[in-house]
Amino acid sequence: MVEFRRTPIADDVTHVVVYATAPTKMVVGIFEVDAVEALTPASAWRKFGKVGAIDPDAFDAYYQGAATAHVIKVRRAERLASPLSLAQIDPALRAPQSFQYLDADVIDRIAPSRPAVSGAVGRGSSQLLTTVG
Repeated sequence: MVEFRRTPIADDVTHVVVYATAPTKMVVGIFEVDAVEALTPASAWRKFGKVGAIDPDAFDAYYQGAATAHVIKVRRAERLASPLSLAQIDPALRAPQSFQYLDADVIDRIAPSRPAVSGAVGRGSSQLLTTVG
């Protein structure tokens, strides 16, 4: 499984928190980042099209005019048994337009059963909150 992105993510991102937009408006899952590859959109589709959750027309529209596709390889994806509102995670948290970076300790609030993220809070390890439609 992969997540396709037009923009690169920081090298120290270890987890991606998945936020479902309206009507759900909740954090619905989390996954670990296995690796990230930067390819041309055509190469990304050839290599990962069968394991990405997007159809060819939507992929082409998403990458229209883009020179690079950033492909996040997913490891240990988990759908939350009970989705969480952003306020349950952090009262100051707002829904991202596309994605935003989170402190590493957020994982403990979302999925306490996962091992602690190495590097603790701060620059050593960051998390990404991403939207899905």
